[in-house]
Amino acid sequence: MKKFNGMNMKKANEYKYLGEYVNENGTETTTVEKRISEAAGVDNEILAVVSSNELQNRRIPIGISLATACLDSKLLYNAETWTKIRTSNNKKLKTV
Repeated sequence: MKKFNGMNMKKANEYKYLGEYVNENGTETTTVEKRISEAAGVDNEILAVVSSNELQNRRIPIGISLATACLDSKLLYNAETWTKIRTSNNKKLKTV
């Protein structure tokens, strides 16, 4: 433990700051994994909508529009701040 302004501070391996997970290596692995998990939930919601019989032949265009609007934003929100994204994480994001 270290002291800071007279208070004992313990070292954290990872913490959440402004919605982003930061680890001691400065990589975004936890954030990417969380985003992929959350995007899976959004994907399930989109599939539920486009599975509706009422959409008939409009399923594909509506599904694409929903994916572009909802899924991409869920995955890539604040991604411009990811400074040390690993190739493996980048590949994971591309598979979603």
